[in-house]
This record gives sequence, C-alpha cells and structure tokens, in this order.
Amino acid sequence: KVLELADTGDPRGIPLLRRALQSRNYMIAVWAAKGLVQIKDKDSIPLIIAACQQAPTGYASEIAKSLIWFDDPRAQTAVDTYMPKEHAKIFRDARAQGMKPLGWQMMDPAP
Repeated sequence: KVLELADTGDPRGIPLLRRALQSRNYMIAVWAAKGLVQIKDKDSIPLIIAACQQAPTGYASEIAKSLIWFDDPRAQTAVDTYMPKEHAKIFRDARAQGMKPLGWQMMDPAP
C-alpha cells in the first residue's frame, strides 16, 4: 500500500509516508522515502536522513538513494554518507538523464 500511495504523488499522503519512514520493515521506509521525494516534500529531508541513520547499511543506502532527487546540500551529503560513491554516481547520472524517484516514467506527450 505504501508503494501505491508513493506512486500517486498526492501531497495528502505526506503524513502517512512520514509515519511509514519509521517502520521496522525497512522496505516500507524505502518506498516511503521515494514517495516523499515524488511529492517533492523538502521538509521531509531531515526525516529521511534520520531513517538512514536508523537503518542497517544496505537499507540505509536504499533510503538515501531517494535523496538524490533533492537539490539540497543536506540531502546530497547524506547520499555521499550512506551510498557507495560509484552507486551515487550512477543514480545521479540517471537523474540527469530523466529518471524519476520511482524509476523511469513516461513523460506526458505535449497536447
């Protein structure tokens, strides 16, 4: 359900996604972080970083991956802290080429 909520991009889901960041099921936290980025909720950056700090290494990296889509120094520092440098580069390059937080998505055609 968190994935479906994240995919909507609806800001009304922010409170639920923030709560999901605190889940002991780290995959739920990963999808919650991606959903908050999809919504472009910059106020959640400290919460996403806190989720990285509490998660085991592999999951921390996956949560931090979502921060690549924020043009914010705190977010980028966390990416560099929790992700291997080569993985961060791959995803930063993918973002530059149009990848969205939830993966490659089709752009709406011009009317």
